[in-house]
Amino acid sequence: MLEYISADNGFTIQYKGRRILTHSITDPCICIGNGTARIETSHGVYKLKKDTIQLKEYCSDFSISRNSDDAIDIIFGSLVTLHCRVLDGRLHITFTGYDETCNRFWISLPATPDEHVYGCGERFGKLDLRGHDIPIWVTEPGIGRGRDYVGILAELHSRVGGAWHNTYFPMPTFVSSHNWYMHAESDSYARFNFKKKDRFVLYFWQVPETLVLGVCDNAASTIGELSAYLGRQPLLPDWVYEGMWLAAQGGTDAVRNKVKKARDAGLKLSAIWSQDWQGIRKTPYGTQLMWNWKYDPELYNGLPEFINELHEEGIKFLGYNNCFLAMDSEQYKEGSSKGYFVKDGEGKDYEIYTSTFPVAMVDLTNPDARQWYKQIIKKNMIGIGLDGWMADFGEYLPVDSSIYNGDPLLYHNPYPAEWAKLNREAVDEEGKTGDVVFFSRAGFTRSPRYSPLFWAGDQLVTFHENHGLESVIQAGISMGMCSCGFYHFDIGGFFSILWIKRNKDLWMRSAEIAAFTQVMRSHEGINPEVNCQFDSSPEILSHLVRMTKVYTNLKEYHSYCALEYITKGLPPMRHPYIHYEDDLTLHDLKYQYLYGQDLMVAPVIKKGQKRRKLYLPQDRWIHAWTGREYGSGWHRVNAPLGEPPVFYRKNSKFSDLFAVMKDF
Repeated sequence: MLEYISADNGFTIQYKGRRILTHSITDPCICIGNGTARIETSHGVYKLKKDTIQLKEYCSDFSISRNSDDAIDIIFGSLVTLHCRVLDGRLHITFTGYDETCNRFWISLPATPDEHVYGCGERFGKLDLRGHDIPIWVTEPGIGRGRDYVGILAELHSRVGGAWHNTYFPMPTFVSSHNWYMHAESDSYARFNFKKKDRFVLYFWQVPETLVLGVCDNAASTIGELSAYLGRQPLLPDWVYEGMWLAAQGGTDAVRNKVKKARDAGLKLSAIWSQDWQGIRKTPYGTQLMWNWKYDPELYNGLPEFINELHEEGIKFLGYNNCFLAMDSEQYKEGSSKGYFVKDGEGKDYEIYTSTFPVAMVDLTNPDARQWYKQIIKKNMIGIGLDGWMADFGEYLPVDSSIYNGDPLLYHNPYPAEWAKLNREAVDEEGKTGDVVFFSRAGFTRSPRYSPLFWAGDQLVTFHENHGLESVIQAGISMGMCSCGFYHFDIGGFFSILWIKRNKDLWMRSAEIAAFTQVMRSHEGINPEVNCQFDSSPEILSHLVRMTKVYTNLKEYHSYCALEYITKGLPPMRHPYIHYEDDLTLHDLKYQYLYGQDLMVAPVIKKGQKRRKLYLPQDRWIHAWTGREYGSGWHRVNAPLGEPPVFYRKNSKFSDLFAVMKDF
C-alpha cells in the first residue's frame, strides 16, 4: 500500500500505486523558511501587497529511519522530519523536528500534464484550476472580480475591486481527475500552484499540521471518501422542498401583503425571508439593516404573533444575523462593556466598516463572548419562532487586530467556520436540530460540519462572467468537490451599482436555475426600489409560479439527491465527469452541471439568449420540455423563457416524475 522506492540521490514514495512524493538532492520536494508579509484590506477585500521571503532552505540531504507498508519516516538533515502513516484508508503526512519560528513551507506533489484539478473551496472565476495559482484566503470577493470596467470602477471608488480568484469560502483542498485528493490541515494563508506540468507546488505560511491524501478507483468514490473525512452537512428539513423562500421585507403589513399577492397568484411558498426583521437604516449603498439582533417592534409590530400566523398557513419565517454589532446599537454597548469584541492595537474595539457605518466583530476565541451571542440567538431568534436565518459574513477578521486567544493571522481563515459552529450550537442546544436552517456564505475547512446550507454570496444583478449569474454555477460545482452538498444562490443577484440594475431577463433566467438546486430563494437586492422584483410584472410573477411548480414537483428527487449526498458524499450539484470519466470533453465545460445523476442542466447565462449550445455525454437523454430523445455529443437547442435546457436520462427511475415538468 505504501512503498519507498530508492533512486540515485533521491527517492519516490508511492501510495496505492500512485506517486505521492518524488525527491532528489538537486530537486527537493520540501523547502522551509521564514518570511514577512503586508496585507491591506478595504471593506473586507484583502490584498496581499508584499510577501518577503527572508530565508528559504532546501531540504536536500535525507536519510530514511523507518520503512514499512504503512509507515515511512524520512529525516531531512536538521531541518525537518517527514512522517507518512496510513490511517483509516488515507495517507497522513506530518512534520516534526523543524524550528518553531518557521513560518514558510513549500512542498511539491507529483502531477501529470493530463490531470484536471477541482475544488479549493468555492471558486467563481475558474472551474478547472489546472494552469492557475490559487490563493487560500478568506475574503470578500470584491465587486467585478476582474480587470473589467466594473472591477476598475469599484477599485477607484472604494478600493473594493475584486479578482477572479477571490472567494468567501476557500479550502486547502483539491480533487484530481486522476482520482486522488489532498487536504491540508492548515489555517494559514496558502497558495496552491497548479501551473507546472509535472508537479503541484503548495505554499503555506506555517508548517501544515497534516497533509491528508486519498487514492481511489473512480471519481465518485474519490469525492465520497474526501467528504467522509471533511464532514457532511445534515439533511435539510422536509419543508424546504415544499416551495420557494420568498424575500419579503418592509414590516409586518408589507410582508403580509406580499404573501397574499404571491399565494393569490399560485406561488408555492415554503418560507418568507425577512432580513430586516431587526430594523433598517438608510446609507449611500441603499437600505441596510440595523445589526442589533432583536426584532424591531415598530417595523415588525407583533412579530411573534405574525410568525405563528404564517405557521398556521404552512409558511416558515426566516431572518438574518451576522457576527457584528453596529456600534450605535443597544447590544453593542452590553458586549463592549464585557470585552466581547475584537480589539485594535490600542486595546479598543476594532472599528470595522462593511459599508458606511462602524461595527464591532464578536471575538469567537473568547468563550464568554460565544456564550453571550448564543443566548442572543436562543432568546431573540429561536425564542420568538424564527425557523432559520442567513448567518452572514465571517470574512473580516483583521490580521492586525488583537483577539482573546491566538494569532489573528492564523485565526482569520477558521473564523467563518467557528461562526457557523456557534450558530449550530445554539440550534442544537435549543433542540431545534433538523427543524431550523441557517445558511452561510463564508467558510473554511470545518464549515460543512456545522452549516446546514451555503449560498453563493453577493452577486451582481447581471450576466457578468466572474460576478454575475454565470459565476454561481462554477461556485456550486467547485463547492461540491469539497464536501458542500447543500448550496443555493440569490435569485436575481444582490449588488446593483450605478447604472447596473436587475431586469426581468436576469430575474427569470436565475429563477430557472434555482428550480434545479436544493433551495429556491429570492433576494430583493441591496437597493430594492430600482431593481426588478417578483411582482414587478404579471409576466415575471407567472414565470416564477411556473418554475416553483417545477421545483416542488421535483421534491422526491431533491430528497433522493440529498440522501445520496448524506450516504455517499456526492453533492446534488455535480460535475458531469464524475459519472462519465472516459469523456474528456466534459472537463471543458463550465456552465452546465448534473443535478443528481439523472438531470443535465445547461442554463441560459447570456442576456437575450434564446438558443443554447450544450454537450451530452454517452447516454440516451430526453429533452424535458419537448420529450425529444438525444444522444451524446454537442447540440444546440431552443431555450425560450420558461424552458431552460434540461435533459433527463432515459433510463432514470424518476423519468415519469421528470416527464410531467413540461405540463406546468
